[in-house]
Amino acid sequence: MTSEAGEPAPEPEPEPLSDRAAPGLERLSDRAAPGSGRLPEPMTPGSEPLSDGTAKRVADTMFALATPSRLQILAALRERPLTVSEIVELVQMEQSAVSHQLRVLRDHAILGVRRIGRRREYALRDEFIRSLLDDALAHVRELEGRPTQASERRSTRSSDWPRSSASRRAGER
Repeated sequence: MTSEAGEPAPEPEPEPLSDRAAPGLERLSDRAAPGSGRLPEPMTPGSEPLSDGTAKRVADTMFALATPSRLQILAALRERPLTVSEIVELVQMEQSAVSHQLRVLRDHAILGVRRIGRRREYALRDEFIRSLLDDALAHVRELEGRPTQASERRSTRSSDWPRSSASRRAGER
């Protein structure tokens, strides 16, 4: 379906997912301006350092993202919510291993879950997780010398230091 301007019509909002989170974890979306739908502003030079509690919560989130099997599951969930059996098929892992990793991701507030009859459907908890995945993937692709759309975003968000590997190679010619 398209709008009068020929642009795709916005998709309807999905049903809310479970807000089950590990104790003490705040949702990153709670830090954005209410109703803005935007990411909070990044820390800039001279801004306050992270508190011990915030640093621990961020480290816990990064821990949950630091396993290749979990990243494969998250990549499968980037486009749409999936059931356990759909995830198993996509990532080619045993059902018990997928279930274990899903529990870890849910406990670290990375995923939400909702019941559909006897099945459970998993989805990325919010756009911040999708953004983290996209930025990490763009970072790795840039290090490998493959251009990405995120490279253009990065150049508008940060200074030229440190320069990307691609720009260093271009400067060496």
